[in-house]
Amino acid sequence: MAKNQMKLIDQYQRLLPASLSQRYGGSGPYTMAQVERTMEHLRLDRTCIYYAYLMYCEKAALDPEIFTDQAVANMSQDIDAASMPGAGVGPLASLFGIDGFAGDGGCDGGGAGGGGE
Repeated sequence: MAKNQMKLIDQYQRLLPASLSQRYGGSGPYTMAQVERTMEHLRLDRTCIYYAYLMYCEKAALDPEIFTDQAVANMSQDIDAASMPGAGVGPLASLFGIDGFAGDGGCDGGGAGGGGE
């Protein structure tokens, strides 16, 4: 996964939980509309919005044609990798063949369409 995508997932993990909780109460899960509105409020890039949906929305509300078992597994690995400090970052990562992510290089999670629109 590209550094930009890693950065976006990291932003979603750092910024969304507190803002979602403040805006809508509790610790979730939240609706896709609540996640979208919060991302707009925070002016977050929505390129990887499907990752935010997976992290913060009710699993039953996610489109099963987009969020297939394989896509969810790939996206979950990407999310875990983005949580690791320094995952796939820096010159040594490429030297040792480490990219830090299990996905296919895009924010589509191995089957999701990307923009969430």
